[in-house]
Amino acid sequence: MSSLLARLPIFLPATLVFLVAAEIAADARGGDAPTAVREGEPLSSRFLREAPLAWAEYEKFLGRLQGRLTARLVVSDGEKLHVAFEIKQNEQCQLCTTQRKSWPTNDKPTLGEVFTWNPDYAFTLQRPAESNPWFISRVALASEPPPPALVEGAKPRRAFQAVKDEVQDRFRASRFLLMLHGGVSLSQLTQMPSFRVVSASQVVDDGVPAIQIQFDNPHPLEQPPFVPIQRGTMTLDPQASWCLRSADMEYLYASGPKRVRVRTAYKTAGSPLPLPVSAVTTGEPTGSSAGAAGSYRHEFQAELHEPQQLPANDAFTLTAFGFREPEQLRTGGSWLFLWLGAIGLVCVIAGLWLRRRLRAGAALPPVRAPR
Repeated sequence: MSSLLARLPIFLPATLVFLVAAEIAADARGGDAPTAVREGEPLSSRFLREAPLAWAEYEKFLGRLQGRLTARLVVSDGEKLHVAFEIKQNEQCQLCTTQRKSWPTNDKPTLGEVFTWNPDYAFTLQRPAESNPWFISRVALASEPPPPALVEGAKPRRAFQAVKDEVQDRFRASRFLLMLHGGVSLSQLTQMPSFRVVSASQVVDDGVPAIQIQFDNPHPLEQPPFVPIQRGTMTLDPQASWCLRSADMEYLYASGPKRVRVRTAYKTAGSPLPLPVSAVTTGEPTGSSAGAAGSYRHEFQAELHEPQQLPANDAFTLTAFGFREPEQLRTGGSWLFLWLGAIGLVCVIAGLWLRRRLRAGAALPPVRAPR
């Protein structure tokens, strides 16, 4: 017994190390990880626990993608809108080039635009048609103060932020695996106080194991922010960042209700996370508005990739399009040289003055001491 007690100081640390190692191994296997499947947990609870985390992580992945997209809007009397996009981005900059192929009005139906921001400034370019050269339409420095408020208590946006918001709004075209029609994200929808999961079930969607969520989201039409989705079903892929595969929903507008259906496609081969490929959204009036005008079909096609190295910041500048950098930035550097030159000139003048004084002192006759 005494020999066992004597060995306790050795046994206890060894046992502690073993328990810690076992706990680490369990975590590595996903024991209590937030996205691990928990035995006996309802699918609805798993969805609400896992999906928001997966969507946030997938947003980071979308922030690395580069490539091309097209958007088409078709209504009962034909194609109304056809726009080609090209997106480029890194951790500090974004650039979106758009080229209209067809437009719902005769106002600049072939307009091309570039929307860009970088840490120093934002700018937009335009061209009347694809065959025309670009010209600068806006430049806004990040250092510019916001304009004065026209209404008391209002917070006007800086010009830089306004362009940045326009860029990010166009980048939504690449996020259709996380977005619903009307610019409502899956995260925004599920965080609404009125959102409630009615049921959750496992399904096989086009050969892919998925989870179908039936939900209610009843709320007044005028409730801000405006979200027209009232109820519906969503089919999501828990093995692909809980991305949207399809949806069938009821939207409510001032003109009446609409049935909105979504179908997406993505690919996972050669990519750690799903790459968006396509999305088709259809909408048609229902109820008393059934059969009325207002049906539409919205199509997105994407050719996106994750590069090994993101573009450098100089790809998001006016120089990249053959223009000079903003005058204010260039004169900022010139002021530095002017100040240095002024300081140097002062030093030269002071040196000449001192030299002259020393020479004048040397030219004076020596002072004799009194006898």
